[in-house]
Amino acid sequence: MIEKITMRVQQLLLALVGNVGVFAFFAFVLAGFSPSQMFTWYREPVSLISSYVIIPWGAVLWVSRLMRARQKRLVALDTSILALLLLWIIVPFALRFGIPFNNVTSWHEYTVAYFGIYALLREQEPEYRARALDGLCILAAVFSLGLGIALLYCVATTQVFGMEFGPNGFGVYRGGLYAGLHYNITGMIALMLLMLCVTGAARRKHMLAKLAFVVPAVLMCLVVVLTQSRTARIAMLVGLAVSAYGAVCTRVKARALVRHGAGVACGLAVLIGGYAVAGQLTEAAVAHYNGEPVIVASAAAEETIQPTPAPVHLVRDEGEATFTGRTTIWKNLFALWRENPRYLLIGNGVGRTGSQIAQQTGAEAIAVHNTYLQYIADFGLIGFGLLCAFFVVILRPVHHAFFAQSGRGFAGAHGLGGLAVAALVTGLMESAPLGAMTPMNIMLCVALGVLAGEGWLVKER
Repeated sequence: MIEKITMRVQQLLLALVGNVGVFAFFAFVLAGFSPSQMFTWYREPVSLISSYVIIPWGAVLWVSRLMRARQKRLVALDTSILALLLLWIIVPFALRFGIPFNNVTSWHEYTVAYFGIYALLREQEPEYRARALDGLCILAAVFSLGLGIALLYCVATTQVFGMEFGPNGFGVYRGGLYAGLHYNITGMIALMLLMLCVTGAARRKHMLAKLAFVVPAVLMCLVVVLTQSRTARIAMLVGLAVSAYGAVCTRVKARALVRHGAGVACGLAVLIGGYAVAGQLTEAAVAHYNGEPVIVASAAAEETIQPTPAPVHLVRDEGEATFTGRTTIWKNLFALWRENPRYLLIGNGVGRTGSQIAQQTGAEAIAVHNTYLQYIADFGLIGFGLLCAFFVVILRPVHHAFFAQSGRGFAGAHGLGGLAVAALVTGLMESAPLGAMTPMNIMLCVALGVLAGEGWLVKER
């Protein structure tokens, strides 16, 4: 009896360790919330979990993929390009800058993202991909439900917690919604959770099962809007519009022009209607905030009411010409490239550009706030060219998976397609996707791995 229980436990542990979806969820949560200063008591345990669980776990995944590739002699153009990209990221920069901590961390994280997540999902059997994706969506829905209820409670009561621990509390602050993180990061995390819930709903057949994903999806949609993150809001609307377009045009049985026309019309309705509704929700929330006193909950005093003589909760300016100073950052980066053209070609290395372009921004070091420019700044046009080649190669199978007709496709493909597009759109204003193991990059690799793997199967059918 004890032997059977031991074997079952071992099998369960092996199944969990080998499940990319479960790994992706925990890596996503830890990478997303570890920068929070709100819960100071948990920073040491989180650091230990990251060092002794997540990092080795990620290494086990890409090593297992390497062993599987050798046994089955898996050679494909997309993963070959990723291997060349990793060689470019690692070898020249190790020779130029040595092996500092930030380089080693980036090398490990890129390897896990590209091979432990993308390649392992893309090359595994369809049943494995389905189990991994279902596990990830379920965990995301449960987490979204708890996070959404907590944040919307803060919205309803106009409260913020943990302000004594840092600048980003948990709740409503200066008109935005914070989850212990900057409102932009909060919006981006909620956006990824939203798209995973949408994917999970699409994969369920029974209405009650779908509802279990729809409710947290709605909560995360509200959170994205109420953060007042312009980047996350626009990316969310684009991602949902792409998902709606794909869902409609693959279900309408008519000529291609009619099908795509119906899909485009539905996508535009989501985009335009969603933008208008989001604006009204924001105005209603701001009116609610300004009609209530600001309640700051802290360890020192359970409730301290701060009088607000004038409204402090404002709608963020949607039309700011410099995109909150981003254009100044980009101009400084272009000036750096003009002065040092070789950096444009071969890159400046991880973490070595921010201090050089911050001269006119009043900061010591800053992010580029554009994932594509950041990638070029770090790894040059050579690295960015290899990355673009990877996207070109997988474009066709992803296209096959996304546009597969009803009954032949992979359930949830449109949600994953919307997730990938939302992440890439976010990259126009933030340095999140394609970066080293950021939360959005984890989910982008999951989406691309599943879509590319299923796309090649659709093509073979």
